[in-house]
Amino acid sequence: MGREPELSIAVPLYNEEENIERVIGELTERLDKEGVDYELVLVNNGSRDATPSLIERMASENERIRPVHLRENQGYGGGILAGLRLCRGRWVGYMWGDDQVVADDVLRVFRELRDGRLDLCKARRVERHDGLQRRLITKTYNAVFPLFFKVSTTDVNGCPKLMRREVFEALRIRSTDWFIDAEIMIKAERRGLAVGEVPVVFHERKKGSSSVNYRTVLEFIANMFRHRFNGFFDE
Repeated sequence: MGREPELSIAVPLYNEEENIERVIGELTERLDKEGVDYELVLVNNGSRDATPSLIERMASENERIRPVHLRENQGYGGGILAGLRLCRGRWVGYMWGDDQVVADDVLRVFRELRDGRLDLCKARRVERHDGLQRRLITKTYNAVFPLFFKVSTTDVNGCPKLMRREVFEALRIRSTDWFIDAEIMIKAERRGLAVGEVPVVFHERKKGSSSVNYRTVLEFIANMFRHRFNGFFDE
């Protein structure tokens, strides 16, 4: 597939051997049915399970899948950026590979972006079925975040996030950790971009384990202090 696809989605994966086949299988099926000219950039972010071999097998069976292997885990944002920088589509973005985001919602976000002539579109989780700890972490973060930065969304980390490729290039995203979602939304707000949101249900993770914990919250808060007061967004 040498030509530019319509849509490129980066999917960072860390030890997702129990989820990857179902997630990617459902996504490719829906995109094919919709008639979207797409590519999926599957990023093995230093996995220690069978994720790398599963990525390679799926890529050998579907020319629209591009494998990327990072020898060591590059962090949440690092995995996303590794994939986004290789995306060739007119519209680019990323989603999680943990089976908490369903294929139909990815398509809904894409349609809103494309048909609404937006610069960026993302999911907004209006109903959540993940664990109590994860919900408490998210509520804490969403309560503290507006004290530091002005953004229109109430769900900074909502995913998938899709955007025009030139928007991604112009934003010059640098975060390689959990702050990447915030950096995208802060820069989009400050540039006055046309941003849309699609309400979605956030599903329970059925297999595997989440890497989000209370240390993640501390990282979020430390990043907010650092980026708010050190001129990170003054470019």
